[in-house]
Amino acid sequence: MASNWETVIDRVEKYTEELGIPEVAFHRAINKEDFIPEDPSNISGKDLSDKLFEYSSYVSFLNAELGRIDAQYTAISAELSGIIEEVSLVNKISKNKAKARILLENPDMKKAEKRLVELECLQKRITGLRDGYNVRLQACSREVSIRSLER
Repeated sequence: MASNWETVIDRVEKYTEELGIPEVAFHRAINKEDFIPEDPSNISGKDLSDKLFEYSSYVSFLNAELGRIDAQYTAISAELSGIIEEVSLVNKISKNKAKARILLENPDMKKAEKRLVELECLQKRITGLRDGYNVRLQACSREVSIRSLER
């Protein structure tokens, strides 16, 4: 049986695969040249334009996806925090004890807590993917700027 964190990681990977956006592929190597995906100066104007559109589309989509995930996280977190606060005040116990009691006694709240962990993992995973495409977008954009100055 897979541990909870393995299950979360598997769901995060499945989710990001289903987004349909290719991974930013870098080869792990000792030479820094191997980390450079492609030299924008060797790309034709049309291909460079296509890359700019592709990368900006990925960044835009991933930003929207992060917003959706953040909204879910905020809603679940606020609900859980409100319940913890109420149990803490009614029973005159610490918030940590209230949270422990809620998670032990209420399977739905335990699921909500697990969902928060999953959403945090998704945020980090998608942010990394977006940042990778942002770097590529910036490199292509710089090349466009250099080419326009050379004209």
